[in-house]
Amino acid sequence: MRIGMQTGNTVDRLGFESGYAAIKAAGFDAIDWNLDHAVKYSDLINGTFNGTSIFEKPLDEVIEYYAEELAYIRKNGLEIFQAHAPFPSYVFRYPESFEYMIRIIKRNIEYCDYVGIPNLVVHVIQREWGDISVTSKDIEELNLKFYSAFIPELLACKNKVTVCLENSFVWRKRSDGINEYATNEFSFPEYSANLVDKLNAIAGKEVFGCCYDTGHANLVKKGPAENIVTLGKRLKVLHVHDNEGISDAHIMPLTGTINWNEFCESLKKIEFEGVISFETFRSNDRGYAFSKEMCLLVLDVTAKIGKAFSRRIDELK
Repeated sequence: MRIGMQTGNTVDRLGFESGYAAIKAAGFDAIDWNLDHAVKYSDLINGTFNGTSIFEKPLDEVIEYYAEELAYIRKNGLEIFQAHAPFPSYVFRYPESFEYMIRIIKRNIEYCDYVGIPNLVVHVIQREWGDISVTSKDIEELNLKFYSAFIPELLACKNKVTVCLENSFVWRKRSDGINEYATNEFSFPEYSANLVDKLNAIAGKEVFGCCYDTGHANLVKKGPAENIVTLGKRLKVLHVHDNEGISDAHIMPLTGTINWNEFCESLKKIEFEGVISFETFRSNDRGYAFSKEMCLLVLDVTAKIGKAFSRRIDELK
């Protein structure tokens, strides 16, 4: 099984040439391209997003903007198995963000089609902690409307692009400064599976799937088997990282509390054919904060963990 690494924050820190060379040298086969960096999270949640992103431009300008970076990806022989769209997908206090994000993600889909990226992770729309003005029915209707807006672009793709919904949670910062986490609709794999089935029925073709984020699930006490087995063939991509169930730490596997034996066994059970793709940017950042050498060492260790997972999956009956 192939192993992958997200491009941020390694490429952000090391640059295109050194960053992609480092990912390749560590032993990764593929990347998860952080196209989400093209719209700042802070601009979205503060309502200052208009006029800030390359994805507001025509496709030919987007192609030109990413040409140099794409050339380094190709030079290093890295498969772009998945990409991550900007998020959050909707900010309730800025209603105009709904149509804005539809426009941005449509351009993401078109760019993925141009490059040949088969999977694009698009965050679900979710209400904030304690927001009782938005009902569960509202959430379903909003997400159906949001994702359905992409169907024409997805059906028009020359290369198949699948939009993947990621499992999530709600959180708040307590008065003592500690983050607290709780479930929402998309913490339950049955909910995501049902919504993906509805969307594919509307499209008349399988153009939607699921992304399983191991760390998000661990924060709401949902284990690998519950998620992976329930999603089954709907599971197209992974965000692999660890935590101790108390913060969204994005650290290397085996440094938190996730059951990685269960993870491998579950992927084997559903005959997963995708990429074991890591989203361990905070481990990478900690390495870089010490030295470039340590950053490269962290990448190397993470790749070795991925290969060990792959061997375990292959060995399972």
